[in-house]
Amino acid sequence: MKNYAGISLPRHGAYLGFSDLFDHIEREINAPPSSYPPYNLIQKDDGDFIIELAVAGFTEDRLKVEIFDSELKITGIKACDGVDVAKHAGRYVHNGLANRSFSRSFHLRDLEVNEAKLENGILKVFLKNTRLSKIRTIPINTGPVDIESQDKQFLTG
Repeated sequence: MKNYAGISLPRHGAYLGFSDLFDHIEREINAPPSSYPPYNLIQKDDGDFIIELAVAGFTEDRLKVEIFDSELKITGIKACDGVDVAKHAGRYVHNGLANRSFSRSFHLRDLEVNEAKLENGILKVFLKNTRLSKIRTIPINTGPVDIESQDKQFLTG
């Protein structure tokens, strides 16, 4: 068993195929907290999701939405520092608007990205739920198993 923030989770045993989930939990627990940019995660009635990120000041050419394996990575590259100050020809008395690059990742399981849309300073990423929604019954065969015919059927499709 492995201990995650005081919670003991088994690495093997009855949790077949979940080792990547445990690795993801470990990464999340050990990752530094980040609140920029703020985001909403919306689950629609049909099981699909929408991620909304507040990206005011970013243009489409400064944003990147990438998928690698099952990880969605959204990156924003801010223009060179000092550009805004020069544009305003003055000094800030109060600078409360975030002016920094960011990278935010989301682990996708049974979801695929349909599209991304930038609208009024909000980047919306639409995710389609690909999970099987019906229960399958697996037939149980009785009698002797013919390994040779199963091997041929497996090899020929």
